[in-house]
Amino acid sequence: MRNAMHGQLTVFYDRPDWWEVAPLSTLQREEVRGASEYLDARKPGTWTDGHLVAELKNSFWEGLLVNRLHAALWNPALVRAFPNFTGRRGDLRDRMERLRLLRNRAAHHEPIHERDLRVDHRFMCDVASYVSHDLGVWIATHSRLPEVIDGREDTLDGSRPTRF
Repeated sequence: MRNAMHGQLTVFYDRPDWWEVAPLSTLQREEVRGASEYLDARKPGTWTDGHLVAELKNSFWEGLLVNRLHAALWNPALVRAFPNFTGRRGDLRDRMERLRLLRNRAAHHEPIHERDLRVDHRFMCDVASYVSHDLGVWIATHSRLPEVIDGREDTLDGSRPTRF
């Protein structure tokens, strides 16, 4: 998703460091600066725009889909990053936010068992499909999450061994 968005913004601004000229908020500019400073400390003189794209947090990419940037970024560029998406930009942003929050909870070892993980999985496959139909299919067919969800009760009552 971030690579698709980066690619379209690179084309639109005709430069790989589009963040230098895009109408970003002060917070977004600080996020870019922070990622750049981190890379300067970690990979002085050797990092590329691709490294910066990877270093920016999911919230940065989600933030490019806010109402304020609809005319400036969505209409001329970002809509092309999601060629298979036909809904409203706000709905896409909502799905991305849900997935970001899931990722953050899981990454910080917080409980996710109260979430509707089937919806999360569907949203993950959907968002991937918006970028590339083949990517969405690949994730859907290779993900173990539906199997894990289906076996949850058996795992909890001990009739199915856990797999790590």
